[in-house]
Amino acid sequence: YGEEQSKQVTSSGSMGETVFTLGGNYDDKLYMGMTIGIPNIHYNEESNYQETADTNALNGFKSFELNQDLKTTGVGFNLKFGMIYKPADWVRVGGAFHSPTYFNMHDDWSSSMTTHFTNPNEDFSSESPTGLFDYSLVTPMRAIGSIGFVIKKIGLVGVDYEFVDSPSASLSADKYKYLNENNAIRAKYIEGNNIRFGTEWKLAPMSIRAGAAYYSSPFKSGIGNDNSYRMDYSAGIGFREENFFLDFAYVLSQTTDNYYFYDASDISPSVNTSKSSNVLMTLGFKF
Repeated sequence: YGEEQSKQVTSSGSMGETVFTLGGNYDDKLYMGMTIGIPNIHYNEESNYQETADTNALNGFKSFELNQDLKTTGVGFNLKFGMIYKPADWVRVGGAFHSPTYFNMHDDWSSSMTTHFTNPNEDFSSESPTGLFDYSLVTPMRAIGSIGFVIKKIGLVGVDYEFVDSPSASLSADKYKYLNENNAIRAKYIEGNNIRFGTEWKLAPMSIRAGAAYYSSPFKSGIGNDNSYRMDYSAGIGFREENFFLDFAYVLSQTTDNYYFYDASDISPSVNTSKSSNVLMTLGFKF
């Protein structure tokens, strides 16, 4: 009917992980490691959806606003195993397996709605009670293969390939079995194929690094969001002495995806592109 529609979403949060690791090597040719991980999730999202009528208001309607708040927390468990083999001093071949992460999750959410009319006496507002729900989340397993080449002890070039079994993700709860949701995951998602490339060159006591990574879309073709992907570009510099090291790195991430206000069968998506930058510093001491 000519309403202007808009939506604003503000999200914040973090993911962290506490790890317990054991590693060793055989004959300085085969290196192995295993990690027990305990990850945690904290996520907050606030969304505001608005409809505003033009000058030809329908039945006195002026505007409508829906606010939704969500808070999600979780703690999980996983295992990681990896190895590197040196068939020769100038080449390294590696492999790793990351088990699914098994999360116990908790959600809190609430919503409020306000409607304005040309007659202020007809304005309406309402708030929902706070919702609570506990459930389990299983994230996909990952398998990684890599190869690296050492060039005259001054340069290193490496390539990683990562397989992500996205359709194996699942949800479950005591009071709700998520049958439709888990069927939708298997119907809409495909296995991910990610590639990372990096190089490092030593100019003692300084090292310079650069890399790039491509993360494929996890969605099947034809469901509306199969063009989503991410590209990362990185550069860094490091300084190493006998007893300490100092490293700086910069990572630029670029993503493209489709965002739907409504069901994909009802309306075309908004194509979103975004860029983010991360600056990291690592300082270490050897004893």
